[in-house]
Amino acid sequence: MFLNVMAADEIFNLSTPDYSRRAHILMEVDALTGEVQAYLGHYSPAIGEMTAFWGVHYDITPRGEFFVGYEADSLIYVYDENFKALRSFGRAGREMRTAYRTLEQGPQYKRTAREERREKGFYTSLRWVGDRLLRTYCRGGDAPTDGLQIYDGTTLIADVDVPKGMKIAGYIEPYYYSQIVTDDENETLTLYRFKLDK
Repeated sequence: MFLNVMAADEIFNLSTPDYSRRAHILMEVDALTGEVQAYLGHYSPAIGEMTAFWGVHYDITPRGEFFVGYEADSLIYVYDENFKALRSFGRAGREMRTAYRTLEQGPQYKRTAREERREKGFYTSLRWVGDRLLRTYCRGGDAPTDGLQIYDGTTLIADVDVPKGMKIAGYIEPYYYSQIVTDDENETLTLYRFKLDK
């Protein structure tokens, strides 16, 4: 199985010298023994250092290709089953606030990172379903909706508004389903579904 690898505490994070260049983003783990088999990939150079957007989203196709997206990078990267780079593609989400601040290492990092994540837009999920890749994003600030990009292979065919917090969970014909969106203030759980025309 594959798991994300990340660090985002006040001392060890993307503001730590060399972290964004040297840290791995995934690890392969033997599901039976729990032992790490390999560390894979690195952060995108587009992210740079000293940002609050450390998240990495990925999915694996039935052919074994990895599709990898970073919270602060508009590109999507494709790797083969041995994690060798094949290609990249992607378009920036509509109306995203992406003037990211440089954050300093130290005790203030977590506070300023939380503020930055509330104010700015970033990519929130990536799911490969059939021949389509679906990527969600948050626009940032007080935007009333989030966005969903739909790629047919590597071609963007739609970029639409979706409810805030929506991320794609999967597909049961004929519907795509979201993950459950929680609203603690109103004590609700919401599940969305939608269909795409052929």
